[in-house]
Parts: sequence; C-alpha cells; structure tokens
Amino acid sequence: MWKRQKIPEEERTRKRVRRESSWKENVRKKLKEKDKEYTSKKGVLKKAKELKTPCNCRMKCNTKISQAQRKSLFENFYLLSRDAQDQYIAETIKESEKQRERVQRRKESEEVHKESRRNFTRKYYLSKEDRQSVEVWKKIYHNSFDLTLKKIRVITEKKRRSE
Repeated sequence: MWKRQKIPEEERTRKRVRRESSWKENVRKKLKEKDKEYTSKKGVLKKAKELKTPCNCRMKCNTKISQAQRKSLFENFYLLSRDAQDQYIAETIKESEKQRERVQRRKESEEVHKESRRNFTRKYYLSKEDRQSVEVWKKIYHNSFDLTLKKIRVITEKKRRSE
C-alpha cells in the first residue's frame, strides 16, 4: 500500500490571494471615477476630463472668475466622490420658474402655436476663494467642469423631485 509523503511546510502550496484592486475591470472603474483617461469595455479609448476654454459672453465671466480659480475648482471637483460631485452641482445651480415667455414667430400659413417645453430658468454659480458665489453663463459653467447638458438636466430633475 502506498504511504502519503509528508511535505515540509515551506514547500506546500496555497491558494492564490485575490487582488481585486489589480483586476482590469476594477482598474478601469477607478480611472473612470477619477475622470482620468481609460479604455472602455469595448476597447475604445476615453479621454480624461479637462478644463476647457472660457467664454467671451456679455456677462463678462472672464473678469468675474479667473482662469486660476477655475482650475482650482476643476481639480477640487474631481477629487470628490460621484455623489459629492452631484451634490455640488445641485447646490451651485439654482432653478426658478421661467421669468418670461416669448411667442415664437411662425409662418403665416401655420396657425397652430405650440407651447414651449421650457418651464424653468437655471442660474449657474461658481464660487471664488473667499466663498463668494458669482453668477456665470451656462457655457463657462459646463466648460469649468467638463460636464454634459444631460448630466446637469438629470441632477436638476432629481433635485426638483426631492423638494
């Protein structure tokens, strides 16, 4: 009959340790959360979020908030978690009932006037270092955080429903 050999403890094998932090999927998720450049599941290279150019609008946003302040806001914004980012966006966008309604000009043959789907006016604010909020134009707000219109719409709709 065969006898089992005793293997010294140093030579024994053990199960491989799970290192979930080094898994491709989790590395991709972490990069995406930090808004760094990453490769999607389908292999498409997604660019990192970046501070975009300021606007030259009639509100003179360039004079209200400097490029250095915008860069500081951008960097601090992407250090926050996703939930904290959403909370920040919800706090810095104020929604009110639309203040005026303009009648759209139609061709003379078209008698039917459609009502506007817009029900709210949004005001966008960026904060300076002295914690003072400054109203800015929509485009500079989007460019300061590299946000999409859809993300802002979804966050404001959630805020409206919760009130």
